[in-house]
Parts: sequence; structure tokens; C-alpha cells
Amino acid sequence: MRIIHGNWKSEIHEFNLKKKKRLRIVSPFIKEPTIRELLKATKPENIEVITRFNLDNCYDGVSDLSALRFLLNRGAVVQGIKGLHSKLYIYGGDRAIITSANLTQAGLKSNHEFGCVFEDPETVAECNSYFDGLWASEKHNLTSDKLEDWMNQVEDAKVTGGKNTGRKKPKLKDYGRKAKGIDPTDPDIAGVGEIFSNGSNRSRRPFNQAFIKLLGKSDNRVELDYEVIEEIERSGAYWSLGYPSSRRPRQPKDGDIMFMGRLVKKEKSNDIYIFGSAIAMQHVDERDVATQQEIADSIDNWRGIWDKYIRVHDAKFVSGTIGNGVPLSVLMDTLKENSFLPTQRNAAKGNGNLDPRQSFKQAPSIQLTEEAFNWLNDRLEEKFKRHGIVPDEAYKHMYWPKVERALLTTSFTLGKTYYLNGFFNLPVETKSFFPMGNTQGTIRLKYGEGSLPIRIERNKKTNQTTQPRVYGGAKLRGHFQEHYEIGDKIKLEIIANDILKLI
Repeated sequence: MRIIHGNWKSEIHEFNLKKKKRLRIVSPFIKEPTIRELLKATKPENIEVITRFNLDNCYDGVSDLSALRFLLNRGAVVQGIKGLHSKLYIYGGDRAIITSANLTQAGLKSNHEFGCVFEDPETVAECNSYFDGLWASEKHNLTSDKLEDWMNQVEDAKVTGGKNTGRKKPKLKDYGRKAKGIDPTDPDIAGVGEIFSNGSNRSRRPFNQAFIKLLGKSDNRVELDYEVIEEIERSGAYWSLGYPSSRRPRQPKDGDIMFMGRLVKKEKSNDIYIFGSAIAMQHVDERDVATQQEIADSIDNWRGIWDKYIRVHDAKFVSGTIGNGVPLSVLMDTLKENSFLPTQRNAAKGNGNLDPRQSFKQAPSIQLTEEAFNWLNDRLEEKFKRHGIVPDEAYKHMYWPKVERALLTTSFTLGKTYYLNGFFNLPVETKSFFPMGNTQGTIRLKYGEGSLPIRIERNKKTNQTTQPRVYGGAKLRGHFQEHYEIGDKIKLEIIANDILKLI
């Protein structure tokens, strides 16, 4: 036995890689980047996972449903238990780790965690017996259809405003089962320090990425007595943050923190006042573009100028006037080059711009350093306490987008020929979307943050069942070989008749 209180990442990765053995995981919270990293380092023969199926945890960003999708695609069997707090990692009969660390980046890198590594067969066998005691019959295994429904529920809750902004968040369920010896009614304190919820826990969230989104332009600055509620309605910042037509907002990811800053007029020098914050949803090309109706209804043609956007949820704004916010000039005077990530990086390498005021000129948003996030977050919380928060009732008459779903969600298995050549056959149920013949270059395939024009053939020469065949060439082959393995099950959405998306 070895006692470990640090470097958990290397401990969990240092399994016996020479033998393909069974990997068993017990972890209440699992994040996608962490499980991807783990399975890239290890090549287990089969994977069994016990976690939670509490959708509120996924909404708050503590755990990722996309991590469970990745596990299913890798052939893992996944079950969920209510009130689960154990963290256990077992590799075959050789090694077991009992720890306080969840399978998250914070758990393996930044949090103070403690535990033990065991390599004697007797103790490892006892850990496997504990796992067997938690494991249930096959009827409790997670399926792709269940997971797809859960992902839609969480996305609906975010798109419709979340827990604040006058929109009642749909009640999200815990789909885990009750297990013997675990009380699901116990207070859920395991995730404190990882949850980013609207309120006091926000400052406890481990730093990931944070941005200041600038609202307004240099020629339409507002006075400090401009009402916050007017700016919220004008910009739509309670549900989305607009970016110019020429730029797709690629940097913000799901769960990142977005601070809203309004350009203002001041007697001696102009400034930017931070008056609110929200949680980001990653930009989706086919979804997050202003509709013609949204542009027509926007105040001062706001949506026409800033027609690409990221959606946000759990927005929170200081009550009263813009002047009740936090002046960005004070942050820059205090932290100087450590205000923003670009200037901090330049300082570290010894060249480039170090003036934070120069770094956000002509930029719709700017990424904060960890020091700046903590500084700004603390001061904005103080402003919320002093001036109050815009009440829910203020949003009820405002525009809210509709939740749109894919026309069809299906899947295919990545065969060796597909993997090596960059094409695949669409399932039979997709035939109604594509006419017989050859469609060249008018359809796009979305994958990750990229997309490419594709050719779809549907005829008996391609295959006797006349299933549509998608040809993506070298780019699609590269995507397959970088992100998947032969035999993986890949989900696919038909967004429209001319847009397909790998998920």
C-alpha cells in the first residue's frame, strides 16, 4: 500500500499497459476531457463504470453527459447510483486506487485529494467485491437512447434561460437507482468547489476559462445612469451574446464564464463597466445565427450587426444602472499585464504587447487570466449584494428562442474501410432525406469545430439497399483516425436536408 496526496493524474494513468485488462471505475462525477485522456493512456479490454445520473449535476457542469456518450462509444457499460460518493479505480486484479478524487481535471490536478494505491491481490480482490456489490443487472445499463433524451433535457434547460432570468428551469431528475447501503437523501457535498451555480458557489468554481464580452461600440457609448434592464433587452444578453458577422465565436466552451461589459462615457476618460455574468454554451454553427425575424425585431438592428452568437444561461445582472457595475479600468490598473491572457503570455515570453488597454481594441471579447477572474468575480458579487440583482419578473415579457431539434438522430459503426478511406454508409432510415443519384458539394458535414462539403451517392452501384453513402475524403479520414477507433459507434444528426453532424 502507498499513501498518495498528490499527482493523481499520473497514478491513475500508470496502469499495466502491456496487458489488456478490465478497467472498473467508481466516480460520482466524470468530465469528458479527463476520461478521454485516461482511455488514451490505457487500452482496457472492457470498461465498467458506476457514476451518478443526476441531471442537475450535469446542468451545473460538475459532470458531463458527453463523457458518458464517449464511454458508450468505446464499448463501456455504465450504471448510475443515487447519492454515490465513492471514488475507486480498479485495473484487472493488479491494482486498485481508493481516493477522494473524482474523474475530473480538478480532481486529478488542482484539488487537494488523498487516498491509497493497492497492488496486493487480496486487497484488489476486496475492491472488486465492493464493485460487484454496487453493480446491478443489465436492465440498469445506460443506453444511447436514454442518454440522448437526457442530453436534450439538459440543453433545453440551458437554452430556455436556466435557473434565473425569469424562466423556470425544467425540473431535472436523478435517474440513478437506489443502492443498498447508500442513502440518496444525504446532503450532496461531494461536488462543492466544483459546482458553478448562480449564487455564492460561483466563486468556488475551479477556474477553466473566463471572458469579458464587450457590448456596444465606440460610437454608441452610454451614460453611467443608463438602466441595466434597457441594456439587457437591447442586447439580449440574458440568453445570448452577439459577435460580428465576420467572426465565429470559437473560444468560449460549455461552462465557461462570460462577464458582460458595456462601453460607457465618462468625463475624464471613457471606460467599460462590468454589469453581469452568465455561463456559456459552445457556439453551434447551424443553431447560433440570428434569424431574419430576430434581426427585424432587434433594437437598433443589434442582431443584424452582431448576428453570430453564443447562448448563455443562468445570467445574473446588477440591479439599477450600468454605473453600479465594476469599472474595467480598475481591474487593468490593479493587475496590469496579468489582466488578460494575451498580455500575460507576452510577459512570460518577454515580447509583445503588455498594455491590457491595447489588447481588446477592435475585439468583441477578451479572455481573462485566473487572477483577473477571481478579482472581478469577487467584486461583482459585492455589487450584487450592495445593489441587488435584476429580478426574474423583469425578463418575462422579453423574447426567448425556441428549442430546435434535429430532424433525425441515428448512428453507424465505423468499419475498417470507412476508417481508412473517409466515407460511410448512412443507415436505411435516412433514405427519405436524400433522392436517388449524386449530390455533389451542396451538403455539409459538421464535426467538432470543423465542417466540410461532402458528396452523397444513393444508387444500387454503391450498395444494393440504396443506402446513401457519404464521401468526405482526406479530411473525414483524418477526423476518423484522430478521434475514433475501428468498431466505434458514431452518432449522427440530420440537422436539415443539407446539413449532417457527427456527435
